[in-house]
Amino acid sequence: MTTKVEQILVDGQIIMIPTPESWNHLLQQVIYDELPLFLPNTEHLVRALVDFVLVNKANFRLGLYRVKHITKSWLVVPLFKFSHKWQRVQIEHVTCSFCGWQGAIANPTEPTLYFGLDNEQELTNQAAKLPRVDCPACRQYLPRFPFGQKCILEKRSEY
Repeated sequence: MTTKVEQILVDGQIIMIPTPESWNHLLQQVIYDELPLFLPNTEHLVRALVDFVLVNKANFRLGLYRVKHITKSWLVVPLFKFSHKWQRVQIEHVTCSFCGWQGAIANPTEPTLYFGLDNEQELTNQAAKLPRVDCPACRQYLPRFPFGQKCILEKRSEY
């Protein structure tokens, strides 16, 4: 099987997005374009993120990218489809402080998502201006920043 990968530009950076079908093949090969997909200490995280995006592939993808100062493996970034473009997000599990609802959210405001980009502070500030979504059960603020419709997921994964 050949690995099918789409190359897109997100925040001025080239991100490789394997098709959902290609991820299974990549995880068996572990190497893509002469670099490992993960290191031993990040394998569980990458595999959990792949599982997460495969279950939620209508709205999420997992991208691969390289940075100059990390040359031993690919870095991965979850992407959420928002307003016809892909937005970097961090998948987080939260509990509502008001009603106890628990679920996964897509948080675009985590500063580490933008480390190494020329305009990282500007991108972090722009992410903070995205529309925030409240708890689906009680409509109060969640302790972290979920945004966009369909970014709150009640199905918990291993991630």
